Amino acid sequence: MKNFFTKIVLFATFNVIILNSQAQNSVTVTVYPLPTITLGSNPSVCSGTTTADLTYSATTQTPTTYSINFNAAAETEGFSDVADVALPVSPISITVPAAAAAGTYNATLTVKNANTCVSISYNISVTINTIPGAATIVANSRCGTGPVVMTAGIGANGNQVEFSEDGGTTTDGTDNSSPYEYTTSSITAGSTKTIHVRTVNTVTGCTGAWTNSAVATANTIPTADAGTSPGDITCTDPTRTLSGSGGGSYAWSTADGNITAGAATATPTIDQGGTYSLTVTVSGCASTNSATVVVGESGTIPDVATISANSRCGTGTVIMTAGIGANGNQVEFSEDAGTTTNGTDNSSPYVYTTSSITAGSTKIIHVRTVNTVTGCASAWTNSAVATANVIPTVTISSDGDICNGISTNLNFTLTGTANWTVKYDDGTTVTTINNIASSPHVISVTPGSTTTYTLTEVSDANCTNTNP
Repeated sequence: MKNFFTKIVLFATFNVIILNSQAQNSVTVTVYPLPTITLGSNPSVCSGTTTADLTYSATTQTPTTYSINFNAAAETEGFSDVADVALPVSPISITVPAAAAAGTYNATLTVKNANTCVSISYNISVTINTIPGAATIVANSRCGTGPVVMTAGIGANGNQVEFSEDGGTTTDGTDNSSPYEYTTSSITAGSTKTIHVRTVNTVTGCTGAWTNSAVATANTIPTADAGTSPGDITCTDPTRTLSGSGGGSYAWSTADGNITAGAATATPTIDQGGTYSLTVTVSGCASTNSATVVVGESGTIPDVATISANSRCGTGTVIMTAGIGANGNQVEFSEDAGTTTNGTDNSSPYVYTTSSITAGSTKIIHVRTVNTVTGCASAWTNSAVATANVIPTVTISSDGDICNGISTNLNFTLTGTANWTVKYDDGTTVTTINNIASSPHVISVTPGSTTTYTLTEVSDANCTNTNP
């Protein structure tokens, strides 16, 4: 009679199905535990990275290989399954397609040992994060030695801007909030530093490239030099030219002098004594202390004189009255526009009697102010007309003798300038005829007896003749 005996040796708790086993005497079936692996966090990489490291901390049952099975979505992006690859020391390197879009890609991982036992399937994922966009930066400058504040713009998908003074080899500063600013190290006046920037995502660890840069400049502060005094303002040198230096642009100013031209140049023209200040500016930097130059003034040119028109009746001289200009003590008069000085007056009222002027003619009298102490004189700027007006005349006639009770005309023939006034005497009464507009002028009279009409005076617009 045959004996049937089954012996089961269990090394661990597993679900095992034993089929009937028949041995002549006895048989042993060994059941091996499944291998296990303790995985770390699912890896996260930046777009363009071609490997992702999946860490693990422990295994059981000595697995020697691993397999990864990506789902369909991952395989569409280029992920490839791996099977029975030798299990390395942590981490497991997962190949990431360089062109894969940002996103999270899922797979399962199993490990197998030398007994060909395969572990359960572990769910894993690989996350590809977007690379932040390029940061921007704006150039800036300062005057003199010192740091320069640079302002950047952050790129998309970032939360921090990094700044570098050596092209990205070293990160010299960061800013996590807008405006994204960085204060450079001290820059020597006349020098520059090129500041590079990149965008960082501190959550994903992804960084943009050091693509953009801008120049930080420390401009040299110029030194203003207003030069030396060009000499006093005098009668013979009524203007002077200053000579400044030290800048790209110039700005002269004065509180007590006068700049006639070139205030924004190195060489302005002045016509008054005073203190003149120069500020020079180069690349937006102005000298901190304006240079000054003092110009004296000796022999100030007097202001111009004034004169009023005057006239007379008939041939003869005309008295002209002038007003003296400031800084003078004498008025000069000229009948030929200044070629000849025909008269002077040193006290007010400043008067001049012209040479004789023929009736019906004029002379133009020019005046200027003179300072007899300094020898300076104004120009012959102003003038006025001296006029000798024609004396008016009048003659009288009648239409002839008349009979008693009859009227006759008196005829007045006039010379001069309208309107006229005529006075005549009939032996009893002096009669005045006003506002005669034209010559001859006729009036009607009816004398009661023989009467003599005698002219006593005639006046026109300019003169009066008391002996017509």
